[in-house]
Amino acid sequence: MALKPQGASQVAAKSTTTWVARVGLSALCLAMLLMQNPGTASASSATLTAEQELELANTIEQLERHDSPFSPALYEPIMQLAKARLDDEDYATAGDLLHRAQHITHRNEGVHTLSQLEVVQLLADIAIATGNYEAANLQHKFIFFVRQRNLNKGVPPIESWYDLAHWLLNTGQPIRARRLLGEAAEQAQHIDQQLYLALLDDRARKLQGQCCSDLLAGAINQAGGQSGEASSIMLAAASLAQADSFLLDREPDQAASWYLKAATLSPALANAEATLIPVKRVITTIDMDYRTSFRVRQQPFGDRDQLEMMTRTEQLEHEYQEPRWFIVNSGEHHGFRLKDSQRSTNLVREVLVLTGSPFMFDEAQLNFMLPNHLQTPVVRATLVITLKFDVTTAGKPVNIEVEDSTAPVRLDRLLKNALRRTVWRPRLVNGVPVNQLGVRLTQTFDDASRPVSSPGSLATLPQPRTISINKPSGQEGQ
Repeated sequence: MALKPQGASQVAAKSTTTWVARVGLSALCLAMLLMQNPGTASASSATLTAEQELELANTIEQLERHDSPFSPALYEPIMQLAKARLDDEDYATAGDLLHRAQHITHRNEGVHTLSQLEVVQLLADIAIATGNYEAANLQHKFIFFVRQRNLNKGVPPIESWYDLAHWLLNTGQPIRARRLLGEAAEQAQHIDQQLYLALLDDRARKLQGQCCSDLLAGAINQAGGQSGEASSIMLAAASLAQADSFLLDREPDQAASWYLKAATLSPALANAEATLIPVKRVITTIDMDYRTSFRVRQQPFGDRDQLEMMTRTEQLEHEYQEPRWFIVNSGEHHGFRLKDSQRSTNLVREVLVLTGSPFMFDEAQLNFMLPNHLQTPVVRATLVITLKFDVTTAGKPVNIEVEDSTAPVRLDRLLKNALRRTVWRPRLVNGVPVNQLGVRLTQTFDDASRPVSSPGSLATLPQPRTISINKPSGQEGQ
């Protein structure tokens, strides 16, 4: 009896043509909604009544008695019970049930079966919920491995690379994500696929604090040489990303021409309010302090330890200082940053927990500047700051002022400094950038981490979700 949970059957059923069509629609949402994840679709609610749970338990017991502990028929009731335990946040029991469901798929279909993908994804969600972020990373790598082993069974190869790259992007591993996207681009068979992968590469560059993607520029040039091959919405999304890159590179005139091109390709983009460009930014220069400039290098064989100059990354990420950097969250980041496999091994911390929205700060650095009574997540979540400012045609926020705040003055000052380092996609009127007055941004400091979606699902497009920006109260002008 074959096991076919929803995640595996969806993966196996997708054809390359259907995937390209979905990618096109998703990429437009990606550009319009600040690079939101087209694969995010939270698990459906599995809340059960006490009577239903008792019935499930009886069903499992009867199947075990009349068949075996590894009967394929046990998979569905065990999964239902596991999801119910997840809804109750009973992660220990849910994990045990999910591992049992995975063992059943292994026993009946082998260790590389696609049927286990839904189980592995839920185990990754549990790892995130319990703060075991490295375990979640391993689960996602295992999903990629399984799908690569099943490429001859109808799994679109590009989709496998895309899903893992997307996970890496949203967990602070952009270097490895870019390498993976480069491999995927070599396998892409359609220009829309190449454009979409290039959009993700462009986002990875921005999350590294850089502005431009050679892969995106090359894909746009290739699309221009293949008239009619690329869809207009894919070219519009690529044009928007290219315009954002020019703004980050302080070339507003070049950016304006690309915004107009995007509006020409897709009239839906011609008129839009100012929005934040998702990017990683450094707030201030590094102070020359022994805590953030030097570290002790232990010598072998009992020799005297030596002071060694920290790298710039180590200085920026040292926990005993005020926040030095932040990430503009587009709504899809998982709220933690793992060590990039391609980075130096001299990083101070293996895992960084992030907090806040839309600006995500290093939680340890943020707590360093807060008084003790504001450092717990529950109390910190009550802190809200609203800033009012104007956005120029060059994407720069000016005339910044604190309109309302429940946070200490030091935190208000930090947020103003962070806002000055951002770049905004300006307000567009008929595809032309114009000044926008009276923009408001609301910053919160609650937990930024969240679970991820079921594996490989591109069928559900993201629902519109915007950063807390209210309509302008002032006037707009050229």
